[in-house]
Amino acid sequence: LRLTATSGDIAATRAADGLYTSATGFDGDETVLLFLHNSSTPTIIPSAYYAVGTPDASHRSALTFVGAEDETGLYYPIEQANSGSPAVTLYGIYPHWSTETHTVESDQRTEYAYKISDLMYASTPLTWTSADDKDNARNLQFNHQLCKLKLTVVKAANVHKVNLVRMVGVKRTVAVSPSYSSAGIGTATTAGDDEGDIILLSGGEKASDTRETYQYCCIFPPQAWTAADFISIEADGGTANFRVTKTFEGGREYDLTLDLSAADLNLTATIANWEGTV
Repeated sequence: LRLTATSGDIAATRAADGLYTSATGFDGDETVLLFLHNSSTPTIIPSAYYAVGTPDASHRSALTFVGAEDETGLYYPIEQANSGSPAVTLYGIYPHWSTETHTVESDQRTEYAYKISDLMYASTPLTWTSADDKDNARNLQFNHQLCKLKLTVVKAANVHKVNLVRMVGVKRTVAVSPSYSSAGIGTATTAGDDEGDIILLSGGEKASDTRETYQYCCIFPPQAWTAADFISIEADGGTANFRVTKTFEGGREYDLTLDLSAADLNLTATIANWEGTV
């Protein structure tokens, strides 16, 4: 199999931070795990690891075989032509280690931590009309399976310094069971590490006595909050907690703007009618 890979977008919007979108593709230093499903032998599903190459001008990366249990890559069946019966499907997962569970990082302040928190899945049917057609590269578009939050915090001039911004009450682990038809995303659960149900968005901003705007992004598994704390912001020795009732769906991006003033510190506010700026 000659293969390439591209990256899809969350929902129908571009990621504002420009990471893993259709307009960028992969970085070119990742590894994906690919599987080949043939309906004529559904219990035998060969898999192999492929290195993702540097994207070309069309944001497409070549995939190069780097390893498998049987030490071979993935190959077409021997048929010289196949119109789709029996159905042959190529599918894959990123990161390559997330075949049973996937845990997002509790500290997503760096691009690296953000990117390995992402979970992407691709699937494409394989058809060919001749032996020569097998030489044509087949592309896998990897689509985002988790949720993305783009959080904007607008600090009023009467708040001197934002010390900590966290997403709270977030289950960071999700079951994964990739197949030729879906990524098999399960229910989010508490991560098995010592970091708890939080995602750190900021460890502190520079002190300022003027109005400032800060922007953060994070990835998390699909889940719901029911009248529960969602965002916690520590500033000037106090804490502002923002509570929400909302269900977050996989493959979607959510934008939230919070205004933070001195009056909000040591209070809990409820985010209602979340459809944009709050």
